[in-house]
Amino acid sequence: MLMFHKNVSAGTCEMMLLIAQAVKSGVPLADAVRLSVGSSGTETIAERSAFLQLATLLEKGIEPQAAVQQSGFSSGAADLFDVALKTDNFIEAFDELARIETNRVMTFNAVCQALAYPFFLFGTLLVFFLLFLLYIMPQFKDIFDNFGIRLPFLTEVFIWISDACYDLSLVVGIAVFAAILWIGIKLLFPRFLFCIPILGAVGRSIYMSKTLNQLAFFVLQNVPLAEALEKCGQTMRNAAYRKDCLSAAEAAKRGASFQEIVLRYYWLFPAWLAPMLVKNNTPESIARSLRRAAETTDMQKDFSLLLLQTLSLPLFILFIFGLVFTTVVATFLPLITLVTELS
Repeated sequence: MLMFHKNVSAGTCEMMLLIAQAVKSGVPLADAVRLSVGSSGTETIAERSAFLQLATLLEKGIEPQAAVQQSGFSSGAADLFDVALKTDNFIEAFDELARIETNRVMTFNAVCQALAYPFFLFGTLLVFFLLFLLYIMPQFKDIFDNFGIRLPFLTEVFIWISDACYDLSLVVGIAVFAAILWIGIKLLFPRFLFCIPILGAVGRSIYMSKTLNQLAFFVLQNVPLAEALEKCGQTMRNAAYRKDCLSAAEAAKRGASFQEIVLRYYWLFPAWLAPMLVKNNTPESIARSLRRAAETTDMQKDFSLLLLQTLSLPLFILFIFGLVFTTVVATFLPLITLVTELS
C-alpha cells in the first residue's frame, strides 16, 4: 500500500467512483470529472488540481490517455485510468477498478485505525525512554562510578545505550544502516512484509482479492487471459505481485492453461481454485468461480483484521510493561547492591 507514489489515496478513489457513476449515467467524461471535483471532500489540493487539469485537457479535445499522462496524477491513479481506457468498455472497467481500489484503501485505513492507539502509546513511551537515557541514566552512572561497584550486565547495556545517544556519528550511522537495510529488503525481498504475522496475511488477502476480482471482470469482457494478467500487473503496487502477474501472462502466452497458472502462482491465486476451474469452461462460470474465491479471500482478510484489532493493544501494553520493568531493574539493582555494601 505504497501511498502517494504508486498508490491511490482515499480521496482519489472516491472521486473515481463518482466519475464512474456519472459516466454510467450518460455524462461526458470531461463534465463528469469537473462535476466530481470537490464532491468527496476528502481529496487533497494536488488531487483536485490533477482532476481539474484532466477536465480542461479533455475539453480541449486531447485524447483521454494523453490527457491522463499530462494531468499530474500519481502513477497508481494513471495506471487505473490507462487500464480502463484500453478496454472496450471504459465505463464498466473504470467503475470496477475504482471499486477494487477503494476496497484496498478502506482495508489500509482499517489497519491504520487498529494500530493508531497502540502506536501512540509506543511513541509516547519512546519519548520518555529517550529522556530517561539522556538525562537520568548519566546521573546514575556517575553515582555508580564514584562508589566503584560492579554493575550487572543489564545496567551496563543501558549505560552503553545512554552514551551512544550522545555520539552523533553513531546515531547517524545506525540511521543510515537502518535505511539501507530497509531499502535493500524492499528491493531484494519484496515479499518480506507479507511474511509478518497477521499484517502479512491482510496484505496477501488484499492483493489476491484484487487479482481475482480484476480477472473476473476481464474474463466477462472476453479479454484473453494473457492480456488480462498483464492489465492486472499494471495496477499492482507491490513489485513481487507485479512480477508474478507479468510472469503468469508470459506463461499464458506460451500456452499454459488457467489451472496450471493457478497452481504455479500460489501468491496470486488460492490453490483450491484450480479444481473449480476444471469444471467451468465458459467465461460466465469462470468469472463466477473467481468472484467466489475473492469473497472467500475477503472473509479471510476480515478475520485477520479482527484478530489484529483484538491483539494489537494487549501486545503493545505487554511490550510497554516489559520495557518499564527492564528499565526499573537495570536502574535499581545496582542501587540495592550499593545500599547492601554501605550497610
